[in-house]
Amino acid sequence: MLGAAFYNLFIPEKNFEYLLMPMYSFGPGTMAGGGNIGYNFYPGKVNGKQTAIRKIKFDVGISSYHFENYSLNGSEADVSKKLRFVKIVPELEMNLRNADRTDMKQQGLAFSVAWIKKTIPVYIPCISCDGAYGVFFEERENIFPQMIYFARDSKSINTYHYSVDIGLNENFFRVAAVYAYHYSYRIKNHGFSMRAFAGWVSIETGADDDYRLHMSGLSGKQDYLFDHVFIGRTETDGILSQQFVADEGGFKAAAYTGQSESWLAALNLETNIPGRLPVKLFFDMGASDQSKLPKVFRHGLMFDYGAEVIVVPDIFSVYFPLGYSKDIQSTYDVNPDLFGKYTQRIRFELKLEKLNPLKLRDKIPI
Repeated sequence: MLGAAFYNLFIPEKNFEYLLMPMYSFGPGTMAGGGNIGYNFYPGKVNGKQTAIRKIKFDVGISSYHFENYSLNGSEADVSKKLRFVKIVPELEMNLRNADRTDMKQQGLAFSVAWIKKTIPVYIPCISCDGAYGVFFEERENIFPQMIYFARDSKSINTYHYSVDIGLNENFFRVAAVYAYHYSYRIKNHGFSMRAFAGWVSIETGADDDYRLHMSGLSGKQDYLFDHVFIGRTETDGILSQQFVADEGGFKAAAYTGQSESWLAALNLETNIPGRLPVKLFFDMGASDQSKLPKVFRHGLMFDYGAEVIVVPDIFSVYFPLGYSKDIQSTYDVNPDLFGKYTQRIRFELKLEKLNPLKLRDKIPI
């Protein structure tokens, strides 16, 4: 794949900004990529008084990539196809003004509607094929409205941020809250981090995707909004299948338990070790609704702990689990092909989406 980036993002920001990242995929011989077009507006004063809204930003993002090399053997005829998605997201963000000018907190509201169209396989029985089946492909569209309230202090020595988001579509309704705090040690980029998550979701019967809350973060298949970049989004084994995003429950150990169609809560703790080695220790604990599970499959509090090796700060980390609760161990015991070797339990985060020049610029405290 070959691509380029064209943008006018500078410091300070402009009223009108754009980011275009066209790419050409040599395999299928098609175009891919994405981009954003945004407009920033500062209301200022009305009738001599400062408005409650400090800044308004309207942004439209678009992206389109192949997300799976689909193949099927054993049907009436072997089938292979590169599956593709298209995503368009208009978003309105309002940053609120603090009553106290010395208050370093930034807070605001964001409203967005994601329209996603993706190619999916649909299986049909083949009556004359001795039990075999056929497949055809359809374009499925979904719309995901979302509202987020956020607040953060990224300028102080000890930083924090919290948010409450509401998301829905015709198949689910979800509310989630996150609070994160970082206490800095005297060594640069060293400190203690705490993150708390609580969420609730209601899912319609027959939903067309996995809208559950997940204790072990998100894999590529569970990222139904296509918010993150996965090298092997739909891989089920091998090293590419071990990429994840430490979202929702944020556990670093992979597990099939702790996937909830109701409520889920978790606490994630991390600390740097003494010295300048890029290593952190982590501990996660959490619980979820198990009322619909048979009693034999119910478990108590989940936990895991281990070490994180930071390859590129805030972009690339590798997690080595050293211990976990019995339910996670049971997952490994009954799935030896997937978790029998310790190397198969190692996971990594690769947040390529954070290399977007717009996100890099917006992280700079101004």
